[in-house]
Amino acid sequence: MRKLLMVLGAIATSAALTAVAGAEVVLGLSLGSPFSDHMVLQRGKPIPVWGEAKAGQQVTVEFAGQKKSAKVNGKGVWKVTLDAMTVSAEGRELKATVGDDSKTLKDI
Repeated sequence: MRKLLMVLGAIATSAALTAVAGAEVVLGLSLGSPFSDHMVLQRGKPIPVWGEAKAGQQVTVEFAGQKKSAKVNGKGVWKVTLDAMTVSAEGRELKATVGDDSKTLKDI
């Protein structure tokens, strides 16, 4: 009987974890995996910047004098597109902000 209860408990736990894994939960602001300090952006082309945050929030991205905003969709994903830029050897900061949370990348 004890083994049966352990097996049933394991099955119930597995089912609960599967249900949670299927739901998308975003805890805070994040940038997509390609974005990091010291990265190089393509000149002369619009630059998409994306990431995740809590659904419904407004994300603002600032870079090289540009400021673009987007609303986080129901899946917790956001995307802005920066205007095309000319070549620059100057290291700059890219900052994404949502509420009181922000991420800053350096030497872009």
